[in-house]
Amino acid sequence: MVPIGTPEDRSAHEVAPELRLRDYIWRLRIAKAWWSVSLVWWAGFVQAQENGWLLDYYETALAGYLNVLFFPMTIFMALGVPFVWAKLDRGDWVISPEPLPQDQPFLSRSVGGMRDPASDPLDPRSGLHWQRFNDSQ
Repeated sequence: MVPIGTPEDRSAHEVAPELRLRDYIWRLRIAKAWWSVSLVWWAGFVQAQENGWLLDYYETALAGYLNVLFFPMTIFMALGVPFVWAKLDRGDWVISPEPLPQDQPFLSRSVGGMRDPASDPLDPRSGLHWQRFNDSQ
């Protein structure tokens, strides 16, 4: 029996700290370096557009690859991947709460197996999307 108040007892009942996206997007050293270099890259690009200085460099193929590398959404997505992994590992997010049965790959909500019968061209409930096939024509 472990007495109350010992480190073993407290560690069993501790709640894990909340995962925050900002910890992954900005607080890591690699993130700060990446955002800082990106700012320098785009400031140089603006200066090159205004004065023509280094414009020949920013029009090369290497600069095209660096544009993608330093694009803010690329940085955001690349630094956000470990956050998503951590959320999935902790169980905060669940990709599929229940697996679909193997004999029925789609939920039986419409004729064609789509979840929304209004978007299924095989379901008469879809209105104008319903494809009528007549052999008499």
